[in-house]
Amino acid sequence: MALFSQSRLHLTVDIGTALVSGMIWREYAGAFAKNKKPDILEVVRTPLTGNVSRSLVTALNVFFQKTKEALGGHDPATITIGLAAPYYRGETVWARASFAKPTPVSPAMAAKLFEEKETEERTSLGEGEELFGHDILAVFLNGYPVGKDPKGRIATQLDEAIRLSVWRSAFKKQLDRLLEEHFSHASIRITTFPVAYGELFHQIPHFTREATVIDIGGGVTECSFFEEGILEEVLTIPQGSDLWLARIAEHERIPRDEVISWIRENKRFDQLLAGYLAEWSALLRPVIAAKMLTQPARHFFLVGGGALLPQTNASFAALLQTFQFGSHADVHALSAETFRDRFGQWPPSLLSFLDISLLALWNIT
Repeated sequence: MALFSQSRLHLTVDIGTALVSGMIWREYAGAFAKNKKPDILEVVRTPLTGNVSRSLVTALNVFFQKTKEALGGHDPATITIGLAAPYYRGETVWARASFAKPTPVSPAMAAKLFEEKETEERTSLGEGEELFGHDILAVFLNGYPVGKDPKGRIATQLDEAIRLSVWRSAFKKQLDRLLEEHFSHASIRITTFPVAYGELFHQIPHFTREATVIDIGGGVTECSFFEEGILEEVLTIPQGSDLWLARIAEHERIPRDEVISWIRENKRFDQLLAGYLAEWSALLRPVIAAKMLTQPARHFFLVGGGALLPQTNASFAALLQTFQFGSHADVHALSAETFRDRFGQWPPSLLSFLDISLLALWNIT
């Protein structure tokens, strides 16, 4: 009993376009925290079938039921939920305050500017929309970055980069209802995949102040553009691994749940993948090319991968190498293999939201 009194259970949830997955993990506290990394107790997965908007609520209900059973009927202390497109839209906005003379800028002044900008942005939301995420990404004094806390430094100008995330009120109500029904006592945090990647990636080797993160999801591919280390914009294209797997099932006339086994055993997959990559490239290339005109990225980070196998990492990375619109750009396919010392024997698939969360828990820096 002493061990469990020194630990807490947590749940991290990945709501994608093809799958809802979650990781139950234990955090040690007190004397145990010094020698214990978080224990991953169980991973729960529930696929989405058919129309995403109609099947999501059903899948979430099944997922929460399975998770509750895995937790022995108890609530976790916290639940962190990461959303993929198209369940949200986000943008980075800027707020500025100018002072007539050099002024010590306190954290309270930065907070006030943030609140004023948040209030302003709320008034411009569309019908049926609500803010669910609003964070200060960076603070600048007289044009120079100072992290997120001005710490009373003297300046005549205060600028803040603020990330806003918006979702539909109807979806919020459905999710709130399910969380209240299954986990009424847990503390809830909602974030998005690009924000989660950004919070961690700027701390790992090779992540530069100008970078593009390409997240291959089940139904869409999200491109997150970072400038000066700040998440500036997220663009999506309507193709992902689930579409390709469904096409293989139809082309080979095999059940959807047998596709992965077929891929492992059949060399024709390389030919099919080449065709899918060509379509993906035709959609992705102009998106990146247009952005590179105004924001040349030094590095591309490939993450996600949906249900595709690890051996496809090289194919995606090789394709992205052809996107090098600048002579100094390069591609990093980030997988569990990249962090072997952290993941141990985990399959070397591209990093997912759950993997990123796990790395954050283990403080890779």
